[in-house]
Amino acid sequence: MNDQEKARRGERARQLLKDPLIEESLETLRRITFGNIASSHYSKVEEREDLYKMLQAIKGFENNFKKIMRDGELAKSRLEQLKDKFKR
Repeated sequence: MNDQEKARRGERARQLLKDPLIEESLETLRRITFGNIASSHYSKVEEREDLYKMLQAIKGFENNFKKIMRDGELAKSRLEQLKDKFKR
């Protein structure tokens, strides 16, 4: 994948993570999952472990988008440096 494509993907990832509907959905999932952990019976260890895995999946989803954003920002920076280099 070239830098232009990485820059486009990075910008798209940023737009998606900042989308109010996605922000709301992720926050709702976290809130519900934490609530389920807090209200689970002490003997339901496996249930809490599953809920913890769900929290990790939510975090992984966000982190993947953040990585795509960072990669896009680096690619954009390289493209700007090349552009400046050829302007001289």
